[in-house]
Amino acid sequence: MEKILECCPVCRAKVRGDRTCARCGAELGLLIQVGEMAASLERAAVQALVAGDLDEAESALVQAARLRVSPFGQALLAFVAELRRQPVHYDPERAAEAGQATPGKLAGIKKFFTRFTGKRGDKT
Repeated sequence: MEKILECCPVCRAKVRGDRTCARCGAELGLLIQVGEMAASLERAAVQALVAGDLDEAESALVQAARLRVSPFGQALLAFVAELRRQPVHYDPERAAEAGQATPGKLAGIKKFFTRFTGKRGDKT
């Protein structure tokens, strides 16, 4: 899980997970909460992408970016834009026949999406 707030915006001290800065005493709880909301929206966008709903994914990513801009969110937004330009027509059976969808690759893809969606197991 990514760290929501790296350093205090007031004194730039490293944040250790507390909701108050250890150095200057600044209240960080609201900033952390906003960051957590943005991260939650990014996870929802990944789930929407897995479900094939580009509109929902884009909406969640735009909302997340209004709260906090993250490299992951920006990369996902660029990915959605690319999917809109070039729709993906993926046939798992043909990919398996061509040797592209090996069990190792599929496990890696599943692990990647599990990391961001928090879901375990195949729910098809």
